[in-house]
Amino acid sequence: MSFLETIKGDKPVFFIHALCGIGDITSHLARLPSVEKTYPNHKIVFLLGGYGKSPKLSKEMIERQGYNATTIKNYVYHSQHQKMEEFIKKTYVKSVRGDVYEDWSFCKEIFQNEEPPFYKYPLAFPYEYNFDVDTSGIPNWENFLKSRSVLIKPFTTDGNAEGFDHDVSNNRFWSAEKWTELCRILVDNRYLPVFMGLEKDLQNVPHLLYSQNIPFMNFMGMGIEETTALLKNAIGCITTNSWEWGIASRMGVPTVCMFLKNQFFIPIHTPQEPSDIWNNLYLETNPVSTAKAFVPDRQYQSAPTRLMDGETLPINIYEVFDFMVNNKERP
Repeated sequence: MSFLETIKGDKPVFFIHALCGIGDITSHLARLPSVEKTYPNHKIVFLLGGYGKSPKLSKEMIERQGYNATTIKNYVYHSQHQKMEEFIKKTYVKSVRGDVYEDWSFCKEIFQNEEPPFYKYPLAFPYEYNFDVDTSGIPNWENFLKSRSVLIKPFTTDGNAEGFDHDVSNNRFWSAEKWTELCRILVDNRYLPVFMGLEKDLQNVPHLLYSQNIPFMNFMGMGIEETTALLKNAIGCITTNSWEWGIASRMGVPTVCMFLKNQFFIPIHTPQEPSDIWNNLYLETNPVSTAKAFVPDRQYQSAPTRLMDGETLPINIYEVFDFMVNNKERP
């Protein structure tokens, strides 16, 4: 069904204007059960813009969850946002039908220290992300299930607005050496490191592991649905700030995210109210930057501000992760 056919008729529409990335969409989806409680008679429709393949992949994810979405061609930059908002309101939104329009792009709010409108819709936990995957076709799937598999994504090289090199120089990521040391500690404690993402997201970590005879499994290059299936069935997830940590943590998987840069985005992806998600989610970040997220103080009882530079040791991250796996809560 086309977009215009979707919004035809007398049923009121809840329009969500979203110029954002796929990680943002994973968080937006978890707010939709709250939207449906508030607007039970409305049809939810996303209008998507964004960088690269993000709008297409976001549309597919939204539709897997049973909602409607359309992508807006050549809609990439924040400078286009205001005119696009005016066009959407004028062309599609029908107030006489009872339509609701909300901008979930957070283009201006996040940079002007204002609250986006979606904060009023609590994030659901747990939240299941749908996938339709024949796992028998995934190589080494049975070995993955039998092992104490920990999904790991050391870097994220695509979709960085300021560029990968800029993020590296500004300490968004741990070093390859630290990831290698973490993998060694995991293996020494009977976990199996399993890599996800693109090949370039690993940088030279596999080479370092080979040189030290540290075993690992590789699921690089999987699509979003296959990766979601992996996350659902892993014993845990340790990753850099990318879309995978949101999916894993909301499905109840013990998750550590290295959120070392742009911490002002944390409230977008975390609850604005108390939530049991914090029993299986730990953000390695700067506590000073989390004022608008409901991050329990006990996460940071011993956290120095130098965490912004990613200076915490691999053994510290392992201890937090292992505690969550074994105790179903965070230390």
